[in-house]
Amino acid sequence: MSSITSQSFASGHNKNYYPEEEQLLIHFKQSGLSWIQVEDIYNRTVSRDRQRTASALENKWRQLCRDGIVSQAVIWDLSLDTTALGV
Repeated sequence: MSSITSQSFASGHNKNYYPEEEQLLIHFKQSGLSWIQVEDIYNRTVSRDRQRTASALENKWRQLCRDGIVSQAVIWDLSLDTTALGV
C-alpha cells in the first residue's frame, strides 16, 4: 500500500481570515504578483495552520473587492499592462 502525502492548508477548511492576513493578501496582490506568487509568499509569511491555496486566496480577494475593501481603482490598476502602452 502506497502512502500519498498531501500538503494541508488552513485546517478546518474555510477558516476565517485574520485582519492581518487580509492586509497581507491585499499588499501582495497590489504588488502585481500572480496568484501562484501570492500563494508562495503568503504561505511563507503565515504559520503553517494559516496557509492557503492560490484558489482560496483569489476567492478571498474577490470577496474583499465585492465588499468594497479593495477599491475598484486598485483593481483597474492591477489589470493595466503599462508595458503594452510603452510606459
